[in-house]
Amino acid sequence: MNRHERRKAEKALKKRGSARNDLESIDRAEPSPELRMVFKGEGNLQLTPELINELIEEKGLKREDLEQFAAMGAQYCPSRNSFTTPSEDF
Repeated sequence: MNRHERRKAEKALKKRGSARNDLESIDRAEPSPELRMVFKGEGNLQLTPELINELIEEKGLKREDLEQFAAMGAQYCPSRNSFTTPSEDF
């Protein structure tokens, strides 16, 4: 292997190692507050009578559905405009 080929191979190894380190640092990175809200349910709201009335007025949802969701223990996720229900442990 001549000097040029060796230098090219060293660069490729260095670049590959850098990419691997970048991926490892991403794995260890703390999620942003927005991601925590969406995926971990932080910021979800309990379905109170006041929130139910607000969702009926602003979103046009049916009271019966919202009351049923509340009875199931569902929470409202404002960032996704959706509902989450408690999950059972497997």
